[in-house]
Amino acid sequence: MFTKVAGLLLITGINLCLQAQEQCVATYIPEPCLPDCFNDPFGPRQSRLLSIGCCAVKITYQTRKACDQYYDVYLSDLSFCDSTNPTCSALTGLDPKALLAAVSEALLRDNPMNFPPLCGNSCEINWRVSTATCFAYCPGETLALHPCQGSACCLTSYTVCTDDCGNRTIVANGQHATGQCDGQIPYAGTECIPICN
Repeated sequence: MFTKVAGLLLITGINLCLQAQEQCVATYIPEPCLPDCFNDPFGPRQSRLLSIGCCAVKITYQTRKACDQYYDVYLSDLSFCDSTNPTCSALTGLDPKALLAAVSEALLRDNPMNFPPLCGNSCEINWRVSTATCFAYCPGETLALHPCQGSACCLTSYTVCTDDCGNRTIVANGQHATGQCDGQIPYAGTECIPICN
């Protein structure tokens, strides 16, 4: 349930995000990797502020309908708007792979893409999230992850179900990579961390 305290913390997180946007700037804007369906490019970059617990997380993502059957999201950047928040501290303690999995699930649950099913007692087995195979942490006060530059993809497939009340259940079905970490380091003094099986 969304409480007044959670709302206040989210508003505070939004303000911190706006203040911190220029603390961590990558050396390039990543192009989304295409795991398959190469004739179906991703759409424009979009930003979304998600609330995971009481922690505000800003993400950048792109979407596409691939091969006329897959509902795809490319998850690019993410930043925690207030890493001093105890809820955020618990999340930022996760390894990058677990962190991206938690953020991916939160995005799919929020579903700003309006992928089906939207309501009713039904399931779709063809939602997918792709990311780079490696990420690097942004140094500085605002914790952020940015993909290392390269063409390799990490693709995770999901089954998404809704019940008659509109509640959404997300189940990861599997993950595979189309290549290895082969990119540039997006921030000086950091290293690329593998995040794919």
